[in-house]
Amino acid sequence: MNTLGWSGYSSAASLLVAGVPVRPMKPIVFGTSATQIELGFSEVADDGGSPVLSYTLYVRDEDTATFSPVSTYDGVSMSHTLDSVADSLSVGKIHYFKLQATNDVGTSEFSDEASVALAPLPAQLTPAPWVDLGKSSLTSIMIRWNAGVTIPSIPGEIGITGYKLYMDGGNDGNYRLAYDGTNRPGVLEFEVTANEFGFLLGRAYRFRVAALNYNGEGSQSDEATLYMCLPPQDFPAPDYVSSTETSLTVKWNPPRLNNGCPIVKYELYRDTGVNDPIAE
Repeated sequence: MNTLGWSGYSSAASLLVAGVPVRPMKPIVFGTSATQIELGFSEVADDGGSPVLSYTLYVRDEDTATFSPVSTYDGVSMSHTLDSVADSLSVGKIHYFKLQATNDVGTSEFSDEASVALAPLPAQLTPAPWVDLGKSSLTSIMIRWNAGVTIPSIPGEIGITGYKLYMDGGNDGNYRLAYDGTNRPGVLEFEVTANEFGFLLGRAYRFRVAALNYNGEGSQSDEATLYMCLPPQDFPAPDYVSSTETSLTVKWNPPRLNNGCPIVKYELYRDTGVNDPIAE
């Protein structure tokens, strides 16, 4: 308008009353191997008033400072599997991922970063855990296991970062975590005490152990059924009962200390009568 009056109308404009989407949740790692990384995504909690048109997934590895878009991701699926060849991933290296959402108004802030190594989870430990009798007593049992082994022939296998030991409630199969050795790869034993775990002398308990690496926890070992007791002690020598030209009868008393478990079996050994080593 001026002193002479109003002008004509301008051309019409279409304006969208909306904002950019909120930042997405960080990607979820569903699985990993020496050749692939499987990721999952969640819809944004608030699209800003305008539907999300696409998502952009970014990646970098531990040796690279700059993120790059993942060209194999279609921008709309809520999961994506990256391949070492197609996506130029580095076997055995840690990779970082983040996500952005875009609508008609613009692009969101980046999500938090997810990280995972292009490597398998640790292999199953063998053998099953066992009792170290030399470090055990009637009030504590030392459980030991073998270290996880890195096998050069397995592509991308990465170092062990620790172990987790699981124990049931007394031969009932209801396992709970007894020891979390995250970031303690050199610890290969754990003392189960009566005060902390309430174990009962003579009762059998089941144990499993699993190795950890950067990506998580590997398969648990085979189950070990271990008795909370020690070997019998203070066993008197056998006593002579009778003999003939072809037989000898002896007897013995039970050990004075059964150390928590009932006696289940005896074995008798002898020499040949000429001061040689005793044989079964």
